[in-house]
Amino acid sequence: MALDTALGLSHIHARKVQHCDMSCRNLFLFDNYRVKIGDFGGSLIEGYDELKPGVCEEPASELPLRGRELWGRPARGRELFALGSAIYEIMAWALPYEGIEDDEIEKRYATEEFPTLEGIPVSNIIRMRWEEKYESVDKVVEVLQAFIASQDDLDSPM
Repeated sequence: MALDTALGLSHIHARKVQHCDMSCRNLFLFDNYRVKIGDFGGSLIEGYDELKPGVCEEPASELPLRGRELWGRPARGRELFALGSAIYEIMAWALPYEGIEDDEIEKRYATEEFPTLEGIPVSNIIRMRWEEKYESVDKVVEVLQAFIASQDDLDSPM
């Protein structure tokens, strides 16, 4: 499911589209746990940056300001941070900071305090996204594919 989400985001980014509201609530689940991204109502086409999206990510998926103005955060960075939160939700079966008020989540993110990643598969991807380390979703896809391949190797008979 995480790989499908990353591949879908890679696909739309390759077509110069920013979703602008990436979260699991905008993912549709199909047979065999296949996932597709939906709800493009707030999306933007790259090159039309003067149009600001009318939507923001939910607080658990929103890139902290880190000294920037609200609309000064890079659209791609916002989207990749939200992807990290979506992968967290897929792997943990819970929202980051589930059950905590939105204002408190924003305060924690503002001080770089993120949910624990202990015991969560692919925690390195999530952490790197929350720290704005990946420039594109393609690196996330690559790391997820390598993780899945390593798990397949564990299941192979000797």
